[in-house]
Amino acid sequence: MKRKTAFITALALCTSSITAFAETNDGTSPTEIQVSANYTDSKYVTVSADIKWDDMTFEYTESGKVWNTKTHQYEATAGGWSTESKEISVTNHSNADIKADLAFTSNIEGLKGEFSKSKIKLVTAEGTTPAEAPADSAKFSVSGTAIESDSALGNITVTITATTDAYGYTLVGSEAEMNEALEGGNAKVRLTNDLTDVSINMTNGSVVDLNYFTINGSIYIDNTGDYTIRNGKIYKNSSPLYVHTGTLNIENCEIETTSGIALDNLFGTVNIRNCMIKNTGGGKALHNSDGTVNISENVNIEGEMVNNKNMNVYAGRYNFDPTEYVDTNNLTVTQEDAYWVVNNNRR
Repeated sequence: MKRKTAFITALALCTSSITAFAETNDGTSPTEIQVSANYTDSKYVTVSADIKWDDMTFEYTESGKVWNTKTHQYEATAGGWSTESKEISVTNHSNADIKADLAFTSNIEGLKGEFSKSKIKLVTAEGTTPAEAPADSAKFSVSGTAIESDSALGNITVTITATTDAYGYTLVGSEAEMNEALEGGNAKVRLTNDLTDVSINMTNGSVVDLNYFTINGSIYIDNTGDYTIRNGKIYKNSSPLYVHTGTLNIENCEIETTSGIALDNLFGTVNIRNCMIKNTGGGKALHNSDGTVNISENVNIEGEMVNNKNMNVYAGRYNFDPTEYVDTNNLTVTQEDAYWVVNNNRR
């Protein structure tokens, strides 16, 4: 059995330079120098995995005759590949969950390579000893066309990728990965790219960090629990975000549609902070049927607002007149050009 340790390391060529700032002072006023700082997060992911595999030599036997030493007769045999399978194992020494994607490229037309599973998923090694590190394996076998002599059959590629970040978020880059991560609820997921033409169902409380990417599709929240969607855009030409029940905190997002309702709340509680909600077709941007909507900080709404139950607007800056939704005993509303500002009365 051969053993190989695989390290995935990001390398960068760095150059350094110092920028000099200067000012001529004529003595009439002091020179002010702005002092700033760059913050570097100390949390990072280190990916390291051990990959082991069996000797990947397979046997092919031609059809023909075999001498039977017990009967002293020749017996006809059918040709073909042996049924044996070879093992590939992966051990995770990373401080993140990882996946190993297995792929086979054949050198011979008609020859097939099959894995018992093409993806090995392993949880983080945090909290384990090296001897107890998370590990799993897959089997590989070949079938198909015959060979006429000893041959190099092809290559197996094992690709190691971190599936969580240093903050415990599951990294997702497809609709299937998103729904798989959210299944069962109580999940934290972070996008790694835009998603197009998707339908996402959130249940039993989860956090979705759009990571400043765009979901072109719809998100449904149809179960009790606490949910958060932040930092990105959700767009669909009809009803991109629907809340049936539960509490949704939506922060630093743009919700856009061209028809239907951009954000539709039936029985839930929706807390909106620092968002743009718009219906570019002129229809409903925000519809609160029989739930509660709380709006705060910096929110712009382009399109119709419909409130049939509870809607509250707190301190912040808005592109609509929030007066009817404000508690005037504790808050004041003033208009500044095309915006309305809500402030606390208390000093």
